[in-house]
Amino acid sequence: MKALVTGAAGFIGSNLSEYLIDQGINVIGIDSFTTHYDPRFKRLNLYDLSHNDAFTLVEKDLALISKDELTHILEKVDVVFHLAARAGVRSSWGDNFMPYLSDNIMATQNLLEALKQVPKKLIYAGSSSVYGDGPIPFNVSQKPEPVSPYGVTKNAAEDLIRLYGKWHDMPFTIMRLFNVYGPRQRPDMAFGRLIMAGISGEVFNLYGGVKREFTYVTDVCAALQDAFLYGDTGKTYNVSGSAVVSMDEIIKIIEKELGKEINILRSPGIKGDASITKANMGDIKKDLKWEPDTLLTEGIRKQVRWIKNNLNQASYYLNEV
Repeated sequence: MKALVTGAAGFIGSNLSEYLIDQGINVIGIDSFTTHYDPRFKRLNLYDLSHNDAFTLVEKDLALISKDELTHILEKVDVVFHLAARAGVRSSWGDNFMPYLSDNIMATQNLLEALKQVPKKLIYAGSSSVYGDGPIPFNVSQKPEPVSPYGVTKNAAEDLIRLYGKWHDMPFTIMRLFNVYGPRQRPDMAFGRLIMAGISGEVFNLYGGVKREFTYVTDVCAALQDAFLYGDTGKTYNVSGSAVVSMDEIIKIIEKELGKEINILRSPGIKGDASITKANMGDIKKDLKWEPDTLLTEGIRKQVRWIKNNLNQASYYLNEV
């Protein structure tokens, strides 16, 4: 069996590629190494995979790759895990919006056009950002209310997938991921930055007082594979770690793991950051028999261990603290 993973050099994409290979599935990965954050970080994500015969990298922009080349790739695979996207709420405003259109909407549309010619089941990595500040717990049946341009593009990509699914009989499953953390987390994300701030003594700038459900990356990989194996075509599922915690609680867990205090500078909240995320996961538990396996303290311990063992790569977090 062979899978296509778009965004394979990213945080979740590289972890998913390794996870699938461990399950005996060969992987073709597509990535364009955009400059949203330092491409060298993504190259390091693929270090082990680049030495694995079960992994093949296609270095192309999914929004620009030709239909012929993309359909040729699709002919070789059994399933598509679509993770390629430009993430980040705070950087999606103003002049920064155009790359979000290309990476989140045009890339998805180009992939869907190719899937019209070579139908494969599509597993889409959506985002809890589509819910915005809607009523909690977030239910997949409620109306999306994104509060950031990033959330708008992720919601638009979902709509495109449903549209193509309806009119072209394409099998798909949408997985809305909630605040994923773990090894190789993007340099702009909080956990890695907090851990490196604690190790280095740098100041960490904490914006606002948000509360989140955090999901460990390996649990997400399992959910994505389960969506391929067992997910109902056309359905949307929430994928969450099931425990709402504040950033202050996260800081205490990391400080305990490091054995030292983190120097925190508190700043007002950022527009587009939802105040709280909480998922209703009845459908995913019922249909996929999926539940998160990793406790938050265990997951943070694994991420701390990864950072300590990969300080060269983790040093990129210091650009953001």
